[in-house]
Amino acid sequence: MDDRAKGRLVASLLAGTWRAEVPSWPGDPWQAALPILSQTSTVSLAWRKLQDDRLLPLHKLEYVRNVVVERDLAQAVTRLRSAGIEPLLVKGWSSARTYHGTRCRHLGDVDLCIEPGQFEAAQRVVLHDLATPVDLHRGMVNDQGYPLDALDWRELHRAGVTVALGETPVRVLAAEDHLRVVGLHSVRSGFTRVYQLCDVASALEAVGSDFDWGRCLRPLGVRLDWLECAAGLAVDLLGARLPAGPLRARSPDWVRTAVERRWGRLWRPFQWRDPGMLYDRLSDPLWSIKRWSGALQTMPRWRCQAEELRNSVARVLRMEENSP
Repeated sequence: MDDRAKGRLVASLLAGTWRAEVPSWPGDPWQAALPILSQTSTVSLAWRKLQDDRLLPLHKLEYVRNVVVERDLAQAVTRLRSAGIEPLLVKGWSSARTYHGTRCRHLGDVDLCIEPGQFEAAQRVVLHDLATPVDLHRGMVNDQGYPLDALDWRELHRAGVTVALGETPVRVLAAEDHLRVVGLHSVRSGFTRVYQLCDVASALEAVGSDFDWGRCLRPLGVRLDWLECAAGLAVDLLGARLPAGPLRARSPDWVRTAVERRWGRLWRPFQWRDPGMLYDRLSDPLWSIKRWSGALQTMPRWRCQAEELRNSVARVLRMEENSP
């Protein structure tokens, strides 16, 4: 089975796993996908569909880990709030809450967006003793310097909603902003984490009758086709149901092909001296999307890919120079 076929198998195993009623598995062999499911932290989602006892230990481990992350998220929000800082949660648990069977969606670190004027004060709040890494972002800019959204923190926080995590109130994005943010994030990250596209699918199916499409789509500008691409892949690969509205589900063929190949491969740390990895980095256009801010349809792929390869090699060389 080649990489692309494995990627399609992974997609089939995860299709619809965010729903209350998960589609049944037809009984086809699926074991070839297990190493990828394990590495991408999607075993628990696949377990909902397969109900195979061989996956149960990994599912239970993921469940316990998610309980720990939820506890640490509540602690982080409480400590920041005690210091007079009201964080805005993005991704992670705010995505998982749209799933049925919340603790089947992997929770990694905690991403809390802080009002820019309070960012230095937030950094002084003790959070390092928590078991879960907590990433504080100045406004809506991530730790790599990329904006998570076109709207600023104040506008997103004002429009957000407060939801309960146990006994702790947590501020999350409004549904319109959440769909836009998870869609853009999945594209910018090159769909590296498989569950990110499940987040898009779940957010699409959570759209209600009062959903304001103007608010969701207007800030995108030339990157409207980024969200259309994410929606298109969610529909084509994961069987997501596109809600009624102006959003089109369409993804370029080269993106779908690259995603299927990427999902069918085990991740390995980049080694610039490995000719095979150099070729993979140069030939995979998904690595270079984060260097492009325009429409995907007009992206000069080979130029962006060459820039990404050059920067990746330079980054590894700097790390080697700084290593003891």
